[in-house]
Amino acid sequence: VFPVMAVLCVGAYFVTGEFAVQYGDLKASIKKVEITKNELKMTNPRLEGHDAKAGSYLVTADTATQKASSPYVINLKVINGKLEHPQNGVVNLKANDGVFDTKKEELSLKGDLVVTAENGMVARLEQAYIIFKKQEISSDKPVFVEMNSSTIRAERMHMNGLTKELTFTDRVRVKLIKTPDQPVGKKAGDTDASAEASGDVVKRN
Repeated sequence: VFPVMAVLCVGAYFVTGEFAVQYGDLKASIKKVEITKNELKMTNPRLEGHDAKAGSYLVTADTATQKASSPYVINLKVINGKLEHPQNGVVNLKANDGVFDTKKEELSLKGDLVVTAENGMVARLEQAYIIFKKQEISSDKPVFVEMNSSTIRAERMHMNGLTKELTFTDRVRVKLIKTPDQPVGKKAGDTDASAEASGDVVKRN
């Protein structure tokens, strides 16, 4: 929570020049702030924190707003994020809209949401929920993932950045993409029948 929300304002005030605040393990910096009676408007907010397993995260946005009635909640626009672990690599996030809970250090995202990983995985989602302390990303909306010469569609997805596991559930459809060294007898576009039958797929990278 940004302490300037405690200021009682009449009209609007502008604060320019970058400044930083810290709330627990969460560090935040802002380029510019507009303060009104009921709302705080921020330009280029930057939020940084750590998990319990030596990992870190970073969230930046073009703009953000914070209401006096919900001091722990920040609404973000045009978001870039990064989850990083020294052993498991980096996961990057992009989305149009998000809501960050500074108390829980959790973020919900939607709008042109894309998640990418160092191993080449690209996931396109309608929405997602991120628990930064656990480096977990989950979605209960349809997802489309490209990875390891295959594409996966599912109604739900859960990603554990610490164990590097991806779990897909509900109407899982896997399509293999032909590669130059594809084994004889396996055709491009063949589907993993067991994945469709069970409805669950776990990928370990």
